[in-house]
Amino acid sequence: MGRHIGNLIKGMAPEGVISDTGVLQRILSQYSGILHPWAKTVVERMQAEVSQRDIRAWAELGRSIGQSLKKEILHAPTGGMLREQMQEQIKSITSLPLEAAQRLNKLTLRGITEGTRTPEIVEAIMNSGHVSISRAKLIARTQVATTASKLTEVRAVHIGSPGYWWRTSLDVDVRSYHRKLEGKFIEWDKPPIVDKDGRRAHAGQDFQCRCYQEVVVPD
Repeated sequence: MGRHIGNLIKGMAPEGVISDTGVLQRILSQYSGILHPWAKTVVERMQAEVSQRDIRAWAELGRSIGQSLKKEILHAPTGGMLREQMQEQIKSITSLPLEAAQRLNKLTLRGITEGTRTPEIVEAIMNSGHVSISRAKLIARTQVATTASKLTEVRAVHIGSPGYWWRTSLDVDVRSYHRKLEGKFIEWDKPPIVDKDGRRAHAGQDFQCRCYQEVVVPD
């Protein structure tokens, strides 16, 4: 899809010069609209794969600590969370063409109002497809990790877990706020602050977060 957005832009601006930004914005907006059924299918497939991995992990835990707990875990109310996530994920996917249109509009205006050199504007326009691909990868990584983390949260809360130990990847790419959370006990109803702006999130639910939850299972 990211490549397709780039091809649409290059088709309307083969030399990096857009003759009619309004037409290109309408085309990208229409593309966003027709993506909805496809995006829904993609999200459903992703959720099914993540859910199966999550079920296998909890089933393994269940085998080690008792059949009654296993049964309780597998009947956790995950449906509502998955439906809510689906709407957010579809919105993220279909926003890509609209973001590309907005970026092109800003680039064109910048050339007019700021006197930016034409070659610079042309290069930025021709790179719009690459920006879309990069953004698509970010959405994919973030949404898969978030879905997996939230499935864990729903099942853990369902069996009465009080919280989890925050675990990081223990490498140089771990963000400073996340690094400070390594090994700390986090209650499910009290997600910690994960950035300088005071935003709160559980492990694995922040953008591009590789942290995970080591769930505390009640006695």
